[in-house]
Amino acid sequence: MTTKEDKKNAIRQDIINSAVIYSQSLAGKAFLCVYGEEFFEVSFSVDHFLHLTGVETKISAKDFYKNEKKKLPCSNVTSSGGDICGEEQWRREC
Repeated sequence: MTTKEDKKNAIRQDIINSAVIYSQSLAGKAFLCVYGEEFFEVSFSVDHFLHLTGVETKISAKDFYKNEKKKLPCSNVTSSGGDICGEEQWRREC
């Protein structure tokens, strides 16, 4: 049976894994999407990664991204389902 702590750890690991993929494939890039006579540009700034994760934190989007890429533990991060960091209050060096 999966515990609440196991679910939180899985979410943390998914965010870390996603940061690596975002860094390798999307960060700093822009894509021009064209269909017929219409077009639009989609850009992927490091500041956008936090929004894509769906979590909230008190640190800046840029620091969140840098920390997840470095695989540092989360700090004061919540999702719509509640606190994903558990009761422990870890610190990040930003």
